[in-house]
Amino acid sequence: MLKRNLIWSIATGLFVFTITNNSFAIATTYQLIPGKPIVLTNTLNKATSAYCLIQAVDSVVNSISINMLQGNSVVNGTTIQKGGTSFQNVHNIQYIPITASKGASARITNTGSYSIQAQCALG
Repeated sequence: MLKRNLIWSIATGLFVFTITNNSFAIATTYQLIPGKPIVLTNTLNKATSAYCLIQAVDSVVNSISINMLQGNSVVNGTTIQKGGTSFQNVHNIQYIPITASKGASARITNTGSYSIQAQCALG
């Protein structure tokens, strides 16, 4: 099964293709630079889910803010409606589940001092 679309689209994403048991999985890696927001949009024609693996500095608190511009989402168990903002601490080697409504769009900002990498794949 080839998954042709990603939950989030962004021009600076790095695409990673993996093959497992004769099926393809596509992951996108995002670099979250401190203080530099990125806007992510669900480009699928339906609500969808993904998991993101976080890679971050182990010895500090790594924080992000998620501001919903359109639609709604559930990030790591927290529901965020259009216009709402959630602040979350993330940890190295943490998997974060995400669901996003059709057309959902969010502004993600790393509010910490060190870069965070998130590798996300459809779940």
